Amino acid sequence: MKESSSQLNQNFGKEVEVSLLNMALELTMDAVDRAVQIFGGFGYSLLSPIARHYLDVQALSALLRSSVDFDEISARAALTFA
Repeated sequence: MKESSSQLNQNFGKEVEVSLLNMALELTMDAVDRAVQIFGGFGYSLLSPIARHYLDVQALSALLRSSVDFDEISARAALTFA
């Protein structure tokens, strides 16, 4: 019984970790999108640091979303809390 309980805690910890990573990614994407809008056309210029942040966040998003199924893990974590 203890083995299954510790395994459950490990799986739950992983789900929480992935959910927090997803939340941080969403907040970062929102902040960068707003910064690009504030800077207008200059925000899309590759000479601006905002454009570099935008490209970095988009690349990170593509990498993370291709390697982890966030929707399934978030739904499983939400059911655990309910």
